[in-house]
Order: sequence, then structure tokens, then C-alpha cells
Amino acid sequence: MFRTVMPQLSWSKINLFMQCQRCFYKVEVLKRKHPGVDPDAFALNNAVDNLWKKESDIYREKQLPHPIMTANNIIAVPYNNPKIRIWRDYRAGGIRCIDTTNNFELFGVIDDIWINQQEELIIVDYKATEKHKNNSNNSNQKKWDSNNNNQMAFYGSLLKNNGYRVHNIGYFVQSSANRDKPTFNQRLEFETLIQPCVLNDGWVETTLGEIRQCINQEKIPEATEDCVHCKFDLINHNKYEILKIYN
Repeated sequence: MFRTVMPQLSWSKINLFMQCQRCFYKVEVLKRKHPGVDPDAFALNNAVDNLWKKESDIYREKQLPHPIMTANNIIAVPYNNPKIRIWRDYRAGGIRCIDTTNNFELFGVIDDIWINQQEELIIVDYKATEKHKNNSNNSNQKKWDSNNNNQMAFYGSLLKNNGYRVHNIGYFVQSSANRDKPTFNQRLEFETLIQPCVLNDGWVETTLGEIRQCINQEKIPEATEDCVHCKFDLINHNKYEILKIYN
């Protein structure tokens, strides 16, 4: 049974489902607010993202490769399309498509798009992050990498469903601030590395079907073992009344 109002699924909601179906159910079906992260905590990261976008736009207008593309042997230029402004902006709607099989409207916000000589779109995601080389085997790092790879693959599926040809490799442009300088002097210096990502979107269709089943079920899913929010519910004996109200 489908609700007459088509649910909208962003990457953040899909990722929430993949991390904890119970938390997703509380948000999407029971309309409970999920504890979020203070956006001010990412103010510096967002500033770096915006500066990368502005710099990319300079080369987009000239239709020249950004020096970081040349340095990494990436034969491409920033994609020059007015829709970039919309795809980058959550308030403008981002990039959207309809999943007619499961009755969802899917959407996402993409940092940047490059285009290669084969006229394939290349997804680019800017990251301002602290990533230590010796932490490659860290479980949290692996989870972070997996989530980011899935996010990029989801964006690729959105572009494909809008009729675009998508290159099978996207790129994370990762900028890390140098913390070893003796003084601050109100200036940060960054080291930027490009990390390629193979777009594997084979999981998307299956996951959307699982999300539809989750939404339609009458019983809230079991608590996820390693979910801190589920643990809080169990410790405090929080119970939820299941009311299936279809608008």
C-alpha cells in the first residue's frame, strides 16, 4: 500500500536507512525528529567547499581544465551547464528523479560536475577533512569511505535517470589543513589530494525496494545493535505507537 503523498528521499535519508532501519522508520513513518549535527560544526568545511566551487566556475566559464585536473592527468573540463547552479543548491531543488517502481522522489545536491572528451559527466565531491595516512585500516575510516562511495554512486544514478551519460569514475577532492605550522597568522594552508571512486550503483535499486517494504510495514524495525540512538531508546524504555496514517 502506497501513501498518496510521494515520499522524498535524499541521500541522507537513504544513508540513515542503511545505518539503522529503526531510526529511519521513526523519521519517515512516525515523523520523529532524528538528532542532528549542528551545521555550524561544518562551517569551515563549507567555506572550503564554496571556495573550490568558485574557483572551478572560473575555469568553467573559460572551458579550460582546472590545474588540479592537469596535475592528475584527468582529461576533462568543468561542465558548463546552467543546471549546475540548481544541482548544487538544496533550496533550488538539487537534481531529482522519480522512482516509479517504489513511488519515491529521489534527490541530491552535487558539488561539481566535470565532462570528459567522450561527453561523459564526471561527479566531483569536495571534502575538507582530516584523513591520516596511517588510519587506512581504522574501522571508522572504512565506514566513512564506504558511505562516501555510496553517496557518489547515488548521485551517478540520479544523473543517469535524468538521461545523462556518467563516467564510471568520480573524484573526491580532499583538502586537509596543515596543522604543523608554528603560528596561525589567521591563515590556513591546505594539502589537496584527488581520490578516484569507482561508481557502483548496483545496490541502489535493491535498497529502494527495501526502503519501500520498511515504510509499508506496520511494526517498527528492531533496534540496531551498534546504533547509539537505539541504545538510548532501550535504556530509557522509549516505546512508539505505530499509527499508519495515509494522507
